[in-house]
Amino acid sequence: MNFIKEKKIDFKIVIAVLYVAFCFAYYVPMRGTLSLLGINYNLPSFINNDITAFIAAGILPILAYELITSMAFRFMQRGGAAATDGMRYSLRFFYIGAALVMGGVKLVFMFFPLGGIWGNIIADTVIPLIFFIGYMCFALKTYVDKTLYSRFIYTLGGTFTVVYGVLAVMGLIMGVSV
Repeated sequence: MNFIKEKKIDFKIVIAVLYVAFCFAYYVPMRGTLSLLGINYNLPSFINNDITAFIAAGILPILAYELITSMAFRFMQRGGAAATDGMRYSLRFFYIGAALVMGGVKLVFMFFPLGGIWGNIIADTVIPLIFFIGYMCFALKTYVDKTLYSRFIYTLGGTFTVVYGVLAVMGLIMGVSV
């Protein structure tokens, strides 16, 4: 975790890896959505393939993630938080881990369709929560003064709820056709 704290990796590379992780996490639902759209609306065949599904699966989640976290950390900075750049940088690493695990679970359940519905629900709710709790512990030890613990937990917990809510709704919309 020292490389996260010292920001040894350029943030542009971290954002690119986060995008690829989101592509992997939402690939299976997007694949079903594009198949349904291709069949129902007679779309060209290049839209209904795995490469397009993989690329398209990460566009909305990365845009929503960056927009919401940008606003949330600006609010935190105005509220007195000191190291919001470091906290935002390190949050991306935890979301990368959560997205990779979610994508792996969804990929496994793609081959076991009977358990796929419950697997996707569990993957979309439990896995990000576990990684977020890990991030909270890391951020509290690394960035936050002990007098500001309650404010930090309240602010960042609300941010997680909003980010997760947007990503979960997008996953549900994309997953309707799976």
